[in-house]
Amino acid sequence: MPLISFDNIEIVNTKNSNNIKNSNNIQFKRTKDFNIRYKFDFNIDFNIDFNIEYDTIIHIRATDRLNPNMKHGDFSNGNELNIFIDKMITYVNNSSEINTYTIISDDNRYVDNIKNIISNKFVTLSYDYNIPNELLDYYYLTKSNKNIIMCCKFSSYSITASILANKPLLCFKQSLDSNLPRYKANIQLID
Repeated sequence: MPLISFDNIEIVNTKNSNNIKNSNNIQFKRTKDFNIRYKFDFNIDFNIDFNIEYDTIIHIRATDRLNPNMKHGDFSNGNELNIFIDKMITYVNNSSEINTYTIISDDNRYVDNIKNIISNKFVTLSYDYNIPNELLDYYYLTKSNKNIIMCCKFSSYSITASILANKPLLCFKQSLDSNLPRYKANIQLID
């Protein structure tokens, strides 16, 4: 199983420790300027192309973030998701910055439908049955050359990948009503 490692962050298992103390009373502050040095450790051969290049990756979070009752700010209903998708398509088609793009989603119907509507060059991602799709999706989110489009109201996947890769997170005004502002991502509104 591939792992992610960090050069400048120590991950500590606190489950078996009763007292984790900061002996120097150091205060930790998160800032948008903190550059996280990371790498994915793929220790064995996989049948994926690690040299895939694309300007933008679009993350469409559909199934588990759709809620017709919309009682929580992190959820959308189907109508709102369709509005996000329409706005995203317009943005990508009109952007002179985006020449190539790819899409990840928890529902492949969105990928199949949208790639036929966007006029820019679609880049097909490769998957390997030995690696969970969710892990590869996260890896691909961190590898865009320019930015990540969060095509939903909220996704910690998109948000943390943008922070990790130090890439702008493109999203919609309605996303500001979710938990998104709690994160130190480089947020850029596209509507």
